[in-house]
Amino acid sequence: MSALSLTIEQDHYLSDPNRNLYRIIHFLVKEGIQAGEFRNDLTDEAISMLITRCMRGTIYDWIIFGHRLDPVVEIRKFTSTVLDGLKV
Repeated sequence: MSALSLTIEQDHYLSDPNRNLYRIIHFLVKEGIQAGEFRNDLTDEAISMLITRCMRGTIYDWIIFGHRLDPVVEIRKFTSTVLDGLKV
């Protein structure tokens, strides 16, 4: 909750592109683009941002809805739906 109260002008670990989480996702996206698994009208950075936004959005909803939302189930559902839209 306290992480969400910070202003967007501040550098914050949740949005730091050097975090291991973001670096791993970016690496996997680049690998997927090279293998021809993703659409070619979006950059690797744009696809990585969409995927991480799905994850952050689900975590935000988990904070709002608490025990009424299973974050593992929701993140799988949301991210897989977005990934389906990014496939070639």
